[in-house]
Amino acid sequence: MAQGYEWKVSLESATGFVLDTDQLDVDQLGFLTTALDDSRVKIRSVSMQGGRNRELDAIQPSTATVVFDNRDGLFSPENTSSPYYGLLYPGKLISIDYVDKIGGPRTYDFWHFFVGFVSEWSWDFDVNGDAIAVVSATDTLGILSTITIENQSAPVESTGARIRRICALAGLNAAQYFVDEGFSILEATTLDGNALQLAQAAAFQEQGYLYATLGYIQFLSRNAFQEYAYAIFTNQPVTSSSTYNYESVQMAYSLDSVSNPVTTTSSLGTATVIGNSQSLLYGKHSKTYETEFSTFKQQQDFAQYLVNSYGTPEFRPEALTFSLDRVLAQDKIDVSSNAIGLLVLATEPRYPVKFYFVDSALGMNSDKLYVLSSFSHSSTPASYTLTVGFEPATFQGVFRLDDPSSGLLDTGILAF
Repeated sequence: MAQGYEWKVSLESATGFVLDTDQLDVDQLGFLTTALDDSRVKIRSVSMQGGRNRELDAIQPSTATVVFDNRDGLFSPENTSSPYYGLLYPGKLISIDYVDKIGGPRTYDFWHFFVGFVSEWSWDFDVNGDAIAVVSATDTLGILSTITIENQSAPVESTGARIRRICALAGLNAAQYFVDEGFSILEATTLDGNALQLAQAAAFQEQGYLYATLGYIQFLSRNAFQEYAYAIFTNQPVTSSSTYNYESVQMAYSLDSVSNPVTTTSSLGTATVIGNSQSLLYGKHSKTYETEFSTFKQQQDFAQYLVNSYGTPEFRPEALTFSLDRVLAQDKIDVSSNAIGLLVLATEPRYPVKFYFVDSALGMNSDKLYVLSSFSHSSTPASYTLTVGFEPATFQGVFRLDDPSSGLLDTGILAF
């Protein structure tokens, strides 16, 4: 075991918290609390992934998988002597937290790496005596994907109101979603179909971010301001706590996301916007989208927005992989804290990152603002690897007076 990565997995109890019976802060609420170095319960691996591949795609439900050692039958569902008997079934709330032993030790459960619902338990028994128990989970978006809404009327309303309506019709309570109002006004319609697809369609017309975090659904309008983190990735020796050695970086200069010209259709008519200068340089890459705006002007503006934002291909980092092993090998608490902070941020697609990529050997550098679009965590007791995907920060366009990065005129930061 190199770094000795340690995790805490918590599973909703069968009875829940009972006032004056259960006690807080003593791990006696019926939660399954495990650690990699625990003498009885051992985790062999933890993996999490989520986000989207392209910026015009919808963010898909995030998933997580934890593999437990089950050679002693502790996680066998019919083992009545196990303290977890009766708890190992689908549908239960689950959270995954990282324990930083270098900086404490301390558990980063103030901001869970993953919160979701168990979708499956599975068991594998080897003829040589090995046995594992595997729990698979999905976030709250995954719950929406299992629900069908049938023939429900929706009035003319904002994007945020439409998404809140869909969440409520799907059975979520108000504490399970935090939704911006949005700028687009959608037409009256009948909601009929998969709840997740209906919510994603509304979010697309706002060009905002619909994702799940900490067990609830959040929607950010396209002009919502988000604080961003600085991250420096380099192939040179690390010189500061915000600098990380990368294992590999993938650059892309692609036409896959180019939308030019863009046609929007609805019951109000058809609107087409062509970026003439972009078309001359890169050719025409036509995209057509069905919309539900309440006015034709909004429909035209939406087509213009897509051409402005995605009419030109951009040479940019598409994905980056780095190993936490190399970072924590320095045994510096400040570096450890910053690295864990970056890992926490990299569980949320949409988070803005000021990305400094430096590779003097290749003569390649990058100093731009991007948004995390996807993540893939893979951890065993001996190693931890993270791969993150990036997309342009097209929605990062709010001016804040006197802000050192977003309060400066003529810097390109104000572009919507």
